[in-house]
Amino acid sequence: MFNKYVVILFLFCFSTIIHAGVSLSHYRIEFEPNQRLQHLYLFNPSEEAQTYRISLVDMEMKPDGRLEQSEGVKNSAKKYVRISPRQIKIAPNGNQTIKLLARNSHRLDVGELRSHLLLTEVPKETANDINQALENSLGDDEVSVGLNMTTSLSIPVFVRKVPSINTQVALDSYSFIKKDNQLSLSMQFNRYGNTSVYSDIDVYADKDNEPIAMLRSMGFYYPLTQRTVNLNLDKWDGHSPLKLVVKRHETEQIFVSEDLSLVSALAAIH
Repeated sequence: MFNKYVVILFLFCFSTIIHAGVSLSHYRIEFEPNQRLQHLYLFNPSEEAQTYRISLVDMEMKPDGRLEQSEGVKNSAKKYVRISPRQIKIAPNGNQTIKLLARNSHRLDVGELRSHLLLTEVPKETANDINQALENSLGDDEVSVGLNMTTSLSIPVFVRKVPSINTQVALDSYSFIKKDNQLSLSMQFNRYGNTSVYSDIDVYADKDNEPIAMLRSMGFYYPLTQRTVNLNLDKWDGHSPLKLVVKRHETEQIFVSEDLSLVSALAAIH
C-alpha cells in the first residue's frame, strides 16, 4: 500500500527562487498591458536529472495573506495563458525554459486575471524500485507501506488590462499586541486599484537608518481589498519613537509614512 505526500511551497519573497531540486529565474510572472510573451528559466544544480509537470491552478488569498487552492475563481487566468512545454526534464547542472503566452488580454472585463504556475516533480523510478524491493522481501503475513514523496512549487501569473503602477496601498488601522512576552505590530491595509500590488514594509525606531522590523515583497492580490500583517518588534528598545514606512516593492514610491503612537506601544507592554 502506497501513501503519497504532497508538499506545496508558495514562494513569492525571493528574487531568485531556489528549491530543493531546481532554481527559478522569477518569483512571479507579470503580463502588463500589451505584453504577450514571458519566459521562466529553470536550472538544476543537482547531480541528478529532474522532471516536472507544469500546470495552472487557481488560488485565493485570505485576509491574513494565506493562499488556498480554489475552484471557480472569477478572475482566473487559465483560459488566457498558454504554457509550453507541459513537462520538462532538466539534466544535471542543466537548464530549461518555459514559455508563457497571454492571449486576448485586451478583451478582459476586469483589470487583472491571476492563476498560479504549478511545477510538480515527477517521482524518480528509483523510488518505485525501492518500494517494490521492500514488498518482495516481506513474508505472507507482513504488510508494506511505501513512501512516494512528491514536491511541488507555485508562482503567481498575472494578466493585466490596466497598469499595476496605478494600484495603491493605504494603512487602515494598527495596534500593538503583546503575547508570550513578545510585542508585535498588527496592521490592516487597504488596496485601491484594479490590480495586485507588492509592498516593502519597514518599522524604524527613533532616527535609526536600519529598520527594527521589516517585510519584503508583501503580496496584496486582487480582488482582495483588505489585508492584515503582523510584525514582531522584539528589537525595539521599549522607549524610542516608532515610524512605519511602506513603499512599492523595490522602488522609492511611498504608500505609507506614519509615526506610530508611542503611548499605545507602551500601554501594550505594561
